[in-house]
Amino acid sequence: MFKPQDFKKMNSNPWDSGFVRDLMDTVHGGVFLLDRAFTILTVNETATQLTNYSREELVGESITLLFDEMEINEDLLAFMAAQENDLMTLKTKSKQIRVVRRRFIDLSKDSDSPCRIIFSLEDMTERLGIFDNYEKIQRILKAFTLSIKELIDTADYHKALISSLTLLGKASMADRIFLYVLEEDPSRPPVFNLSFGWGKTDLNIGGPGTIKTALPLETLEKHLPGLLSGRPYHGLAEDVASPELQQYLHRQGTLAMIVFPVFIQEDFWGFLGFDQCTLADIWPPEVFSTLGAFVSSLEKTIERHLMQRDLTLAWETAEKASAMKSQFLSNMSHEIRTPINAILGYTSLLEDIISQEEGRHYLSAVQKAGNMLVGLISDILDLAKIESGEIKLQQDYINVRRIYEDIVDVFELKTKENQITLEIQVDPSVPDLIIQDETRFRQILFNLVGNAVKFTHEGGIVISARQLAFSEETGTVDLTFSVKDTGIGIPEGEQEKIFDPFKQKDNQNASVYGGTGLGLSIARRLVEQMGGEIRLHSREGEGSEFILDLYQVKTVGATGSFSAMMKQARALEKGPVRSRAAASEPSAEVIPPEAKTLLETIQGDAWLHARQTQSMDSSRRFAGEVAGVAGNYDLSALKNYSENLAEALGTYNARKIRELLEAFPRVAAIEGGDGS
Repeated sequence: MFKPQDFKKMNSNPWDSGFVRDLMDTVHGGVFLLDRAFTILTVNETATQLTNYSREELVGESITLLFDEMEINEDLLAFMAAQENDLMTLKTKSKQIRVVRRRFIDLSKDSDSPCRIIFSLEDMTERLGIFDNYEKIQRILKAFTLSIKELIDTADYHKALISSLTLLGKASMADRIFLYVLEEDPSRPPVFNLSFGWGKTDLNIGGPGTIKTALPLETLEKHLPGLLSGRPYHGLAEDVASPELQQYLHRQGTLAMIVFPVFIQEDFWGFLGFDQCTLADIWPPEVFSTLGAFVSSLEKTIERHLMQRDLTLAWETAEKASAMKSQFLSNMSHEIRTPINAILGYTSLLEDIISQEEGRHYLSAVQKAGNMLVGLISDILDLAKIESGEIKLQQDYINVRRIYEDIVDVFELKTKENQITLEIQVDPSVPDLIIQDETRFRQILFNLVGNAVKFTHEGGIVISARQLAFSEETGTVDLTFSVKDTGIGIPEGEQEKIFDPFKQKDNQNASVYGGTGLGLSIARRLVEQMGGEIRLHSREGEGSEFILDLYQVKTVGATGSFSAMMKQARALEKGPVRSRAAASEPSAEVIPPEAKTLLETIQGDAWLHARQTQSMDSSRRFAGEVAGVAGNYDLSALKNYSENLAEALGTYNARKIRELLEAFPRVAAIEGGDGS
């Protein structure tokens, strides 16, 4: 370090001599010679490198040009003497901050020398930066981890975006963050709209000298074309090649920035930027890499959000279309059923008029086709109700054993015709009374048994029921019901397909087996609505077993006689259970004389025959005749009665069929119509 006596030997302007400048250039640190007013007289080459100013720019300027916290006053020299070897922050010409250690020699005692202070600075930025960068990297890595967690865990895409970018902004020492999204509208040029903005202070978006809410695509193509090809920008604002962009960054106060392109499925979607507005400092490579990794995760999150949005939109569209379809099918089924029932009713009346064998053959064909059409309409209506959510299960007390007996009664004749057996196996553990929707439960079982009878040509069918589990805590049971046959079986590759609407086994002979492919689809959906599941075990050529599992079924008491259980059930009821027959009781509706005459004729023929034979065919014929009269004379009570009877026939509910047959004289308001 120079000593005061060395300068006494020099001329009156030692700072201006080439010898002194050459000597100062040999010093490792930056050297400044100051006069009594702290004005810079000369500097060495290292000082110009440290400050980014030239020698000409520094000479004649106050030393406070480089130190914001330094003020010229009488106490400055004493302060600097007391803080020897202290660290100071120096601001360069490019507004970068350097940390320096100062040393000085006081020449103020030499009154003849204009040089008052020899001020030397040692740059400590890189050495201290190692520790500073380490802390910064630790902060950014922690913020990166939390940000990724936000993107993964938070379902709300916009909330996750705000939280994660705020965490990164604080940790990365960014003063401002912005996310622009490309929006293309055929009516105008493509533009980037500001989707998200964050700043340490109010961004005042849209105000004078602030970031813009919209940027045309051509602006990006002109000034930062590398983004469009996937290259991020990382550097100082003053190093930007475009003068126009430099001016824009200067107006909004940007000193340094990182801008990452955002690509979604290989398409340029937008860009994410980080600004420094207080320091012209480039982020360390580790921070840049971490932010780049975050952008990659952000791309996946945005892609997932857009996919979910598209799926939700497609789902909502499909739901609306399905609801419209179901409503249409429901309306059309009702509209078609009324004239079909009328046709069936009149064909039944014509049977008593037409005696020719050929004519009766034609009538029989019309009746068979009509009954098939009514069955198809009923299936379509059920499917439409299920898909639209209109079917509500009606919980009631039902007896499993009696339903199984009804199944045997209904299918006994058909199984004898096919020369196959039909066996019932109900385990003693199955309660006599369970609480379930009897109509839908019957519909499921009768569909499964009907299919078994249709596809079994030798051997037999076993329908069974047993208890899987009992919960003492809830008083509920898990039950399994099985329909097993020795029929033609179903190939393994087609076993799931047959549960789809309108799907049947491949190469199935429609003329032999018929059917619409709706029965199993309806059965599965009804079982699922009951909180159960339906399973299938089958091998082609060996037979099939359909298994119906119902879980947590409510029961009444333990196993025992049906009459005892029914008494207990009635005692537990809050009020009497209103039957379908009761729902069809006569109202104040006036029946015209012509209609009453027809109804009396029906009572003396079709009704009496159905009541005496208890056959399904005679009951269907009777229901069709009643529906025909109800439709022609617009009698709502009779229409309701015929629909209830048709539904009971469709589910083979023998008890309700008998109740409804017995109720007919009261519904038709026929005096003394007991049929005896």
